[in-house]
Parts: sequence; structure tokens; C-alpha cells
Amino acid sequence: MMRFLSSMRLAFWSLIALLLWLLVGVIIANSPSYYEATKAMNLQVLSTWLTNEALHQPVLLSWFLVLCAMCLVLGVSFLFCTSRTLLKKVQTAPSLKTTLLFTLHLLCMGIMLLHLFSMSTGFKYSNIQLEPGQSWTSPEGYHILLRSVQYTDDVSVLNMPFRQQRQHQSPNEFHYRKNTARMSLSKNGVLLAESNIGMLTPLVYRSLRITLSSFYLPQNTNSQVPGVSLVFGKNSVIWPFFVCYGLGVFLIAFYTLISWKSEADNL
Repeated sequence: MMRFLSSMRLAFWSLIALLLWLLVGVIIANSPSYYEATKAMNLQVLSTWLTNEALHQPVLLSWFLVLCAMCLVLGVSFLFCTSRTLLKKVQTAPSLKTTLLFTLHLLCMGIMLLHLFSMSTGFKYSNIQLEPGQSWTSPEGYHILLRSVQYTDDVSVLNMPFRQQRQHQSPNEFHYRKNTARMSLSKNGVLLAESNIGMLTPLVYRSLRITLSSFYLPQNTNSQVPGVSLVFGKNSVIWPFFVCYGLGVFLIAFYTLISWKSEADNL
């Protein structure tokens, strides 16, 4: 049993099954019946989704639970392969390739744990709609104020349905750097941060993040100045996650390079 759990066969087929199941998730997410439900899942902390919307989305919930089971099997495979096979090789016959592979396994397990932790801890508030001069206060006491909006593109696009708007937000039609909102974040009357944010440039203060998800035109006025839809969240592991992810990508590229070089030298 231990040999099977630490085998490359289990790791390989678990990874293939996981990739195929993720493809199924992409198909579900882009179907008209589940597009909004999948979007709602992404816009909140996992624990909140599981106790609310998930109970009314059996297909999406089933897909997610199977995904968790597959990740668990892959994680167990990584754990046994690392502790029983690679660790022994590093101790008894150390080499650069073995050490790299051992480190990559540790990083992969760390990335999986950090990703789980980031999805299930902290808080996340979505669809916070503000017009210039308006503010919103979170249950934790954080105060968000929209000071001004600068929007240089055609505002008529904002009256289109969400998915059609996205089709018009290509780099040639939508100027990400010019369309911005001036935001301030405070708590108990103390200003914590203030800056211009765009759809690709959030306001970040320690583990807090204000993300501009979209612009919209107010429906109850004739104003042509857009409002903004925001996501406000706290994620204490986002930087360790990105560091591990970036290091993992670098080590995979390095491992591939030395493996290719070793094969070329043997020809």
C-alpha cells in the first residue's frame, strides 16, 4: 500500500485526472446555466460560499467536492513520494536533479496548502458599488471612500450585459491605465492608504486589498460619470503564495534545462 501511494503511477494519473476535471469545470463555468453561480463562487471566501449559495447549486457543489477529493489524493501521493522516495535518495545519493525534484515536491505541497488557506480564511466582500463621493464600511470597521473616477473610453459600453462588456475590453478598446478610481481606506478615522486603482492595479495595504472589478453607469441619474464595483478582502498568505508559485515555476524551468542538457550530453 505504501509503495502504491508513493508510486509515480498514482501521481501521474492523479494529475491527469485533475487536469481533465478542471477542464470540466471550465466548461461548467462558461455555460449559460452556471456562469453567474460560478462567478458568485469566485467572489467570496470558500466557507461563506459553502454555507450559502453552494447548498442551492448541487452540480457546482458536486464538481467542487470531487475536485477536493482529487487534490487530496494528489497531495497524499506527493507526501508519500517526497517522504519515502525522494528524501531517501537525497540522503543516500544526493545530486542536483534529486535535490531539485525534492524541493519541487515540497513547494507543490506548500502551494496547495497556501491556496486552500487563502480560499478559506480572512474575508471577502464583493459587488460593492460606489459612485464618486460615496463610501462603504465593512463589518470589521474598514471605511472605503471613492473620491473620484476617471473614465476615458466610450461609456455606452457600460450599458451592455457583463459578458458583452468583457468582449469590448481588449487592450485596443479599453485603456486599463487611463480608466481609474481614486480610493481611500481608513479605520477608526485613521487613513491607512489612498491611491488610484485600475482593473489590473488594486490598492494593497498589508494583507488588505481593494480590487476594481468593473465600471457601471448609475441607473437613477443622467450622469455620465461611471461608478465602480469593488471587491474588498483580506488574505494574509497571498504574498507567500506568489513567492512559492514563482519559485516553483523557476525551479521547474531549471530542472527541465538541466535534464535536457543531461540527455543531450548522453547522445
